[in-house]
Amino acid sequence: MAMTEEQRSARLRATAEKARHLVEDLAYLREMVDRDQLEAPELRRASALLRRLLVEGDLVAVAGPRLGKLMISSPDLGALHRANDREAIPFAAAAGASLFGVEVATMLAHPGTRPRDLRGYRPDARVQLTMENFLKQRVICLHGEWVTRHQIIRFVANVGSGVHSGAPAEPEERLIHRMRSACQMEMVDGMPTIRSNIDALSDEPAPFVYKRNAIDVVLIELLTTARLIVESPEVARLEALIDAEHLSVA
Repeated sequence: MAMTEEQRSARLRATAEKARHLVEDLAYLREMVDRDQLEAPELRRASALLRRLLVEGDLVAVAGPRLGKLMISSPDLGALHRANDREAIPFAAAAGASLFGVEVATMLAHPGTRPRDLRGYRPDARVQLTMENFLKQRVICLHGEWVTRHQIIRFVANVGSGVHSGAPAEPEERLIHRMRSACQMEMVDGMPTIRSNIDALSDEPAPFVYKRNAIDVVLIELLTTARLIVESPEVARLEALIDAEHLSVA
């Protein structure tokens, strides 16, 4: 049901302060995703911001009375999901971030030389998603099991020292913790290098190996999430509307 003008005006007033903070937060995230050199602690801390904006709903709350339903352009991963339904994928990550000066696109790993059936999959294909479906999109797979953006943000913020620290307790947390060992990116002799850990693709859990200058695949997906938000035309339009509100008040 559409809002009445009175309801919209009330929500504009109620979210005015959130809107101002949103513009500042988006500027911070934009500066972060534009940098070539990033370290894991920065991305961990960014998870707190993404949790508030996306999981706790600040972005949707601000967009509602200004734009209506917010749509985010995201990689179309349907063909990858269907391929996994046909035969479990050992490891896949959607990615789509810029890190160490290179574009990190879809990552796939599997034993053997037989090509996998990925019919219909195009890394450049895009789909428009509501925020709810954007967060529900399955983006990393290990042994046929997928995790979503929502689960990744909550894990890094609540378990992985973004806000809180803790041992993985729930099945999804243990799965994400294991995914961290499957693939990492780091600078080696001045060259950006992606390292796959074959032990993480085995049936036995592989211990997570901390490396000071490495960015694991879970943090890469976190960075990708931030990039998709700050590069969204709809989000840019929302920022322009908020700026106009502040000018009219001034």
